Amino acid sequence: MRLSRSLLAASLLVVMLAVPAGSALAIRPETQPTAVGVAQREFHITPYRRSVPAGAVKLNIRNYGEDVHNIVVRGPRGFTAVGPNVDSGSGATWTVKLRRPGTYSLLCTRANHLKLGMKAKLKVVKPKKK
Repeated sequence: MRLSRSLLAASLLVVMLAVPAGSALAIRPETQPTAVGVAQREFHITPYRRSVPAGAVKLNIRNYGEDVHNIVVRGPRGFTAVGPNVDSGSGATWTVKLRRPGTYSLLCTRANHLKLGMKAKLKVVKPKKK
């Protein structure tokens, strides 16, 4: 019993010394996606941020409308990503990687929603250096 406790303590000490502080075992804030709330209703999309740093963006989508809506992101150099359909009165979470700085469009392409003006802009900027 005493030997196994000593062995366990020694093993933990080795791991603590071998793994530097702030290593890959820790969750780094810069690797976390930037959260953006997105409201949908007939016939508007409203992001709760106007700009985000380039990288992973977590869209927290809420459909306040009566119709089913979707979300499509279009950006520089022909970038297109198709997100989920969101039922009336419900929400969805979708993470998309927006790697290039520039202006991206958030669109609903269901039925004629886009033609009726269901779109918004999201600016992606270079991340600030620390």
